[in-house]
Formats: sequence, structure tokens, C-alpha cells
Amino acid sequence: MERHTYRQTLPIFMPSASDPTSEENRGFSWSWSEVRLEHVMVTQLVMMMVTLTWAAGAWGWAVTRDTSCVTRPTDGSTVADPDQEGCLMVVDNKRTLYNNLSDPHSGREVVYAHQDEADGSVEEKVFVGPPTREMWRLKRPGGESSQRKMWSGPTASVRVRSEARWLSQVMVSVVRREMKQCDLVVAYDDGYRDLVVVEDLLQLPNPRQVVNVRTTDDLLWVVWVSLGCRAYLFLLDDPGPLLTFVNIHDDHWHYHGRYVFVGLNIQQLEDLAVSKKGKKTEHLVGAVKSSNEGEWFFYMNLLYWGRGIERIATWRRDKFTSQVDLFPDKLSDLRGAVLKVLTFVWEPSIFYFRTENGTLLFRYGVDIDLTKTLSHVLNFTIQFEEPPNDERWGRLTENGSFTGLLGQVNRSQADVGVANLYVPQRQVNIIEYSAPYDTESSCFLVRSEPPLPRWQALAFPFQKWTWLAILACLVTSGPLLYLLVLAAATCGQELVRLQTLTSTCYYTFAMHFSEPQIQVPQMTSTRVFVMFLWLYTMILTIAYSTNLTAFMVVSKQPATINTIKELHDSDLTVVEIGTFYEHQLASASDPYLQGLTKKFARYKTPEEIFSLILEGKVAYLHNRGYQEFVKANKLSSRGVSRVRIMKECFAPYNIAMGLQRHSPLKRRFDQVIGWIQQSGMIRHFFIQSLRRAASTKEYSGDAGDVMMSLAGEGGVMALTLHHLQGIFLVLVIFWIISLIVFLMEKTFSK
Repeated sequence: MERHTYRQTLPIFMPSASDPTSEENRGFSWSWSEVRLEHVMVTQLVMMMVTLTWAAGAWGWAVTRDTSCVTRPTDGSTVADPDQEGCLMVVDNKRTLYNNLSDPHSGREVVYAHQDEADGSVEEKVFVGPPTREMWRLKRPGGESSQRKMWSGPTASVRVRSEARWLSQVMVSVVRREMKQCDLVVAYDDGYRDLVVVEDLLQLPNPRQVVNVRTTDDLLWVVWVSLGCRAYLFLLDDPGPLLTFVNIHDDHWHYHGRYVFVGLNIQQLEDLAVSKKGKKTEHLVGAVKSSNEGEWFFYMNLLYWGRGIERIATWRRDKFTSQVDLFPDKLSDLRGAVLKVLTFVWEPSIFYFRTENGTLLFRYGVDIDLTKTLSHVLNFTIQFEEPPNDERWGRLTENGSFTGLLGQVNRSQADVGVANLYVPQRQVNIIEYSAPYDTESSCFLVRSEPPLPRWQALAFPFQKWTWLAILACLVTSGPLLYLLVLAAATCGQELVRLQTLTSTCYYTFAMHFSEPQIQVPQMTSTRVFVMFLWLYTMILTIAYSTNLTAFMVVSKQPATINTIKELHDSDLTVVEIGTFYEHQLASASDPYLQGLTKKFARYKTPEEIFSLILEGKVAYLHNRGYQEFVKANKLSSRGVSRVRIMKECFAPYNIAMGLQRHSPLKRRFDQVIGWIQQSGMIRHFFIQSLRRAASTKEYSGDAGDVMMSLAGEGGVMALTLHHLQGIFLVLVIFWIISLIVFLMEKTFSK
């Protein structure tokens, strides 16, 4: 008969020969024996059962177990299957539960428990590593702890955690459900170092970093930057270093990561949620142990939905009691949260509509309409405020801080800033900027020299040498025609009216002024000459008339500064409001732009600058859109502007909204701004704001007409007497000449 041999190896704690076993000595040393189960003689089986019973009596533990929940790793050790609960055996009226069985030298946690059927009490023994310290816990039915006993041995440390297995299941489940595609950072302190939860987390397939936290500086070693999803698991008995860290080192934090905290109580989670970093982090979740065994409460930060935290889920033993998203989207719907928005009047981007007594009724303009659109899409309430002391964008103070809009947003005193805000070419760690929604060039506004008199407009269509050429043709065409007529007389008779010099000069003069001639020459040679003369005069008159219209409408300026080089060589001072352009000029690669910083000045209000421009002392540096508005509305008289924009501009800048550094709003704002820009709504906002401004009393009249022309809706401009003064002057001059000729005729006729 064939013999079959079955082998199963179980670790059994046995006293070594050298170990004292007296009651006085509570230390234990252990050696390993292997139990071999074979289908052999009955006497061998009886001896094994006697040995197992003796071991259970010596230490109060049954070492036999149901092998259906035992797995065998490749290293030969035997561990309990964590997916199977209740590996129970009844030995000597005691039900024995093996939560985990492993090689003590592997450093894994070993938990044994048994329940006395007589009184229902549960007794547990937990040790980690070489078991030299043991802890017993006696629990009465209902989970009430009543007694603890501890024995110490000579080596190694032991960590006891009654809820270690439940906590491990909680954390592994959270990672698998909410962080499956994320890189993991597991940060723990000495209170969790030896518990099974840390090891179980490290068995997950996620890429990970492990950090042992003892001080605040240890958190600086955490990788806080990630292009994809990154999750952070904090297991802390002492949350002090973490609560200190969240209020310092602003750049050492992943504000878009997913965080789970274990070991913090409810008040500590509240403090975390309202901390400097916590209030800008979208996903913060805390697990708090309840008084019931295997039960954990989960809390979530509210961000803009409210202050502090809110309980959202409960874990009971092996699962959540309800299906709840631990990391919901808190930014697509802000639930009416109030956001403080800083702004101020800055036409044509921002207008204020006021009553006659100065009361502000509402704001409008591109920046305002964009902010209102964002509030409708993301469901938040706008609270408009202005920078104090008329500081506008603000400036850098001696102590290194900023005032105005930039300073308040930087100090988190406001959520958003909108006021034609430029995005600097070099990012400055003051505030963050949204995606740009408009672009403007930087130009110089200077005084417009008095225009040339309007009556000179008749001569502007052609340059001096062109006029001289036309005059030469006019003077010579009459005599040439007369000579041709005389030469052609040998071949036939020509028109009588062309046989004198006076008549041929009059004939060609009329052709230059597009006067139709009824009679044409009779000779072929004369006709060819006249035909090309007609073509010449037709082109000439069309070119003149078309250019004349433009010069009648637009005043011609005298030669003045038009390039950056000419501005650099001039005596004009470059001025601005704030400090933005001074830094940009200093960092420019163009030497002439850099040189402008040597004659640069800053002012607080535009009104101070306007008077200096009109005096011809300064060049005002700002974006072209704003300068067009100032030129048309602030510095014009009877529709004629007293300032002009230099032809050469530089450095087109993006215009964006200002946000707090690390603001969670940025990603959603950028997305919605992209939709608005692609739909063409920015241009629509601009035209609508100019229409509304032109309809108000403040911007009515000539200024309103100019604003409508800026919007592309000015229509056809009617020519005034001022535009046509040149032709009337010519008419008067020729009337005088005619009178003089008449008087001369009367005199010589006598």
C-alpha cells in the first residue's frame, strides 16, 4: 500500500531549556519547535495531542487551530489569512481567536485572544518582534476595559494597539477606493511605527514615500510636488509637529493633494482645517476613533462651504455604513460662499455708476462682468471692496510688504483682485494670477503739439515734390498742346478754339480739374496727346480727392517724438502709477528701455500726471486701451484731444485676475475663464460697457461718440466747417484775385 505523507508547520511558543519558568520571573524567552503531522502510528498522534494540551495549560493558550484560515508564505512561516475572520477553536471551555499568527522575528504584529465562555470576558495578548514584552487586556461583554497586566523581558520593544487590525482595514480600504491611482506618502510617528497598519499600507502597489515624523523638520523631507494625483496618510500619536507645520513653510505643502489624518481629535482637526495651509487645501479628511470597538468617524474640511469640519461617514468593523465620497468636488459649486473682491475705478475696464450726490449704484466694465459671470457659474456671492487710502494696486514699502490690492490679496484679506491687472513676465511671489483673459500693449502718452492749421489740409494729400511735378505739368501742358496744334496745321485744319496759346492753356487747365470738354481735337496727333492727358488728370484727381477726405477729418501733427529712442534722448520724464513698469523696464533687454529707468517717477493719482502731460514735461506709461480712453475723455476739447499716443509701443502684457497664493480657486477660475474667452464674451463685455458709459451723463457728448468709435460703432462722421475751412479760404482768395483782375481790365480798357 502506497504511503502518503502530509506536512504542516505551525509556530508554537515553547520554553527553552535555559529559560527560568518560576512564577517570580515574568520574562520569557522562546524557541521554535515544529509539529509534523503525518499519517503514521496512533501513538505519535496521541503524543502530539498531549504536548499541545500541556502547552495550552502552561500559558493559558491553545495552540491548535483550524488550518483552513492559514496561508503559507514562501519563507516557510505561517500567517493567518487577514481576509478570514473568526479562526476559532474551542479548547478547555475557551474559545481562541487568532487574529494574526506570524514569525515573531519578522517584526510583524502578533495578536492572540481568547474568550471565556463562563463570564464572556475577552483576553488579548499582543507583541511585536521578538516577544519580550506582553500586554494582556481583559474586556467584559460590551467592550468595557477593566484591567491591564504587563510583564517585561530583557530585549526589544513591544507596541500594543487594540484597534490595529481594524485601523489597518480602514486605511487600506480608503486607499483602494479613493486613492487607487495616486502616489502615496505615509507619514507616521513612533506611536504607529510598530503597528500592522503601516506594514499593510506598504504592501499596496501604489508608488510611495515613507517618512518617520519626530519633529516639524522631518516634514520638510516629504515630497510636496506632484504632476498627478498624490495622497498623504498621516498616522500620528502626537499631532503637535503637524499642527505647527501647517502654519509655516507655505511652499512645502501639496494644496491639491488628498489627505487622511489618523490620531487627531475633533478639535485638532478643526485647528487643521482653519490653519494657514488647511484653509487653502481642498481635500482634508480625518479619522477619529469612537468609543465602540472597530468604529471610526470620518470628518471632512468644508473649505468655502463653511468653517471647520463636518462628519461625513462612519466605518464599522469592516466597511463604511454608507456610500459617501470622502473627497468631493468642493469648487464646482461654492454654495453661495461670499468671496471678497477688491477693485476700483479704472476706465475703460471698470466704471462706477453714481447718482448726482455721489452714491455708488453699481459697477460695470469688462473686469466686473467677468467676475459676475464667474459667480454665476461657480455659485458664489461677490462682496466688492476697494483698497484703503486710494492705494489702487499698491506699492512696495520699506519693510518689504505691499500695500493696496496686491498687499491685501497677499495677506489673505481678500480672495480676488480685479483692476486691469497685468501678469508680470517674471513671476513674483506676491500673488497668483488666473489664466489671462485679455492682452494690451504698453505705450507712452505724451502731449500733442498744436496741429497744423486746417486750411493747410488742401496741400496735405501730396508731398512737396509731388506738388512741384504737378505744377510743372500744368504749366507745360498748355504750351505743348499749342505747339502740336501749330505743327498739325500743315496736315489739316484744327479747331479754332485750340489755335491760340490762351485757349490751349485754358483747355489743359480745365482737364486738371476734371472739367469735361465737349469738343475734341480733329487731328489724330492732337487727339492722342489729349487722350493721355485725360488719363493723367483722371488718376491725379482721384488720388487727391481720396486723400483729401482723410486729411480733412484728421488733424495733421507736426514732427515730434514717436520712437523709444527719441523718447530716451528727449528731456521728458517717464511716469506711472505704482511700480509695475519700473521693474519691467529695468529687466528689459533693450538698452533704450533700460535707460528710461534713470528718468522715472511714480505718482499716486492720474490727475497729477494729466497736468504734467499737458505741460509737456512727462510721458505717461500705461496700456493702450486705457490711454485711448484718457485721450478721448479726460484730455480732449471740442472733440480734439490734447494728447497723443506714441507710435512705438512695447511688451504686450496679459491681463488676469489676482488670487491668493496657492488659492484652490485658481484651477476652476482658469477653466471657466478659458470658456468665456473662447466664446468671445470678453469683446462683448467691452462693447456693452462702452455703450452703457456713452449713455450716461458723465460720458455723453463728444466723449460718448469717441467711445462708440472705439467699440467699432461710430458710424459715418459728418464733415464740419472746421474740416472744410481750407476750400473756403481758397474760394475767398480766388474771389479776391478775380476782383483784382477785373479792376485791371477796367483800368487798361480805358
